[in-house]
Amino acid sequence: MEDLGKSNIKEPEERLGDHWSSPEFIFKNSKIMELAFSILLFIFLLASLSHQPSYCQQTYINETQLNCSANPAVSKGYLCNGPQTCQSFVTFRSRKPYNTPVRIASLLASGASDIVAINNVSAESAIPPDKMIIIPVTCSCFGNIYRHPAPYTVKRNDTYYLLANEIYQGLSTCQAVISQNYYESEDIPVGVELMVPIRCACPSKNQTANGVISLVSYMPAEGDTLTRMGELFGVSPQSIMDANSISQNTTVNLLTPILIPLRDESCPVSPTSFFCRCSNGQFSYRYGNSCEVDDKDGEDFPVKLIILLGMSPPASLHFI
Repeated sequence: MEDLGKSNIKEPEERLGDHWSSPEFIFKNSKIMELAFSILLFIFLLASLSHQPSYCQQTYINETQLNCSANPAVSKGYLCNGPQTCQSFVTFRSRKPYNTPVRIASLLASGASDIVAINNVSAESAIPPDKMIIIPVTCSCFGNIYRHPAPYTVKRNDTYYLLANEIYQGLSTCQAVISQNYYESEDIPVGVELMVPIRCACPSKNQTANGVISLVSYMPAEGDTLTRMGELFGVSPQSIMDANSISQNTTVNLLTPILIPLRDESCPVSPTSFFCRCSNGQFSYRYGNSCEVDDKDGEDFPVKLIILLGMSPPASLHFI
């Protein structure tokens, strides 16, 4: 006889336990978990993209280059957060023995004719002492750091500190030079060739979107202010602060380059500026800082080269 005191209905815990262990529930639950994981992964990737380095500006080096034994990341170069390669510029002061376009070009692995064109100096004569010279360099990513490699032949008593801060006037750091070469700083063989990484950068995506077409690694002079630097290159002090992640209260030191963002909006007003481009994409300094080039003809054929070869300029190239 059936015992009416006992129920055939299982207790809720038992029923739930059986349900959770059923194949149908496990299948449905796994699908829900997969969906939840996918959503979380998507949110994480979205957040990561919003913080990609390509949207950031560079960090000011401050005085870290003065201590060769310290090795902060910023001393090695600017973060590669834009195009893999670009046309960039650096500034250099004319000082013996690097006081002619040829010698400066040799030191910084640039073109003497470009230095002559940009700075309106003589190709043969010495440049006046301490005159600021603008030098075009090709800036490229090496790993995740921007640099422009320049070969240097070691002379007696050279050290990495001397190279970075005196010969190259702060356009490199002793940490960056050490990282690219084999020899100990106090025992560099005379006559060997070192690779000196010149500090340069390309515009980030944000900068490009805001009209920045190139960056200058500017070496401050005594008495420089952000306002004076801005006036020198026709940009606002705020844009300089943004490019270097600094504020008005930041002390700008000598031997520490400041990035100057050059903007395309300056070109209609000052089309002969060294960083402005002709209609064929070439910088105006390659055409004597004055060009009016038709897109169809004469592309990539500098006026200076035409004159040097004794040819007549094509109809698409005009002197203004």
